[in-house]
Amino acid sequence: DIIGEYTGKIVGDTVNGHYVAALEDKTHEASLGVDAQTCGSEMRFINSYLNIAFNANVSMRTAYVNTYPHILLVCTQDIEPGDELLLDYGEAYNNAYLTPQVRKQTCETLSAMELMDALPNNEEISNI
Repeated sequence: DIIGEYTGKIVGDTVNGHYVAALEDKTHEASLGVDAQTCGSEMRFINSYLNIAFNANVSMRTAYVNTYPHILLVCTQDIEPGDELLLDYGEAYNNAYLTPQVRKQTCETLSAMELMDALPNNEEISNI
């Protein structure tokens, strides 16, 4: 099932950030992205599955409408009411934005204290 479309500003391949998703071009002539940092749909608020679940329950897929690529978020398993939507951000994102300790942990082995130790500059975590 399709949950929604990942929307935002279309940007060139030199732009990167926490909310930039690669926009696949069928012809491979252009390398673009969708930056949802300051605008976009609710899809930009879907969290990474790391340290929350064993795997993602949503994935990003490219669909072409009148030859233009769109990024859709699609369920990869049944999602019950109250379940959090979780996405695999991908290895490139994880390497660029997550600390090595956070990337290696699983929801089984990560305690609240280990997570606090893994955060840059010991940022505080609420609701643990």
